[in-house]
Amino acid sequence: MRYGDFLTVESENEKYDKIFCLNVIYFWNDLNKAFKKINSLLTTKGEYWIYMEHERELEKYKFAKDFCKYSIENVETDLKNAGFVSIDYIMDKGYYIKAKK
Repeated sequence: MRYGDFLTVESENEKYDKIFCLNVIYFWNDLNKAFKKINSLLTTKGEYWIYMEHERELEKYKFAKDFCKYSIENVETDLKNAGFVSIDYIMDKGYYIKAKK
């Protein structure tokens, strides 16, 4: 197990079939950088799964006042810009997003 900043830690050429992120997107102020890093860690047919709360829901929570709040359109655009080719999502209080390489 390693601890550190995900965006700067060396990956040592490890590749993964799937990467899951749950409620962490709010802490990344540069989605393109994060998504490119994730894309680089995936195998050729790898998948990236994200859950994020809807930005309107986050506005209800005092603790989330300093969170980066992204629209689904912004996330989808940044995923495409990072090299993901297939992006699907459903909305149920928040977004369940699946992006494929």
